[in-house]
Amino acid sequence: MSEEKKWGPEGAPERQEGPGYVPASPTKRVLAWMGVVYMVLILALSTYGLAAGTVLHGLAGLMLAPAFGAFAAIQLLKAVQLRRAGGSFARAAALGAVGVLVCLYSLADGLFSLAAALGG
Repeated sequence: MSEEKKWGPEGAPERQEGPGYVPASPTKRVLAWMGVVYMVLILALSTYGLAAGTVLHGLAGLMLAPAFGAFAAIQLLKAVQLRRAGGSFARAAALGAVGVLVCLYSLADGLFSLAAALGG
């Protein structure tokens, strides 16, 4: 037959208790921001390609910089988590530092290539 509904104090059905809102982990947030950066890059490069009628070449550094930045951020988050847990965080911190350096180098290379391709 039919189940009886539980009614709240004002005559409205009560909400059933569930797990509720669970926020995304910091790693998922970093990866989501990386995706946003890639969307903006691809939109800008494709818009320029359509407007100018030519494709920009030599922008591998610019396209790899968000991935290296996300890698560095994830490694640094891992180092913080290991430090809070009392574990050895030196390896994750070193990988994060290397990721930051590679990201900055890649970004600089990409921006110089972009400036050269645009005639600047």
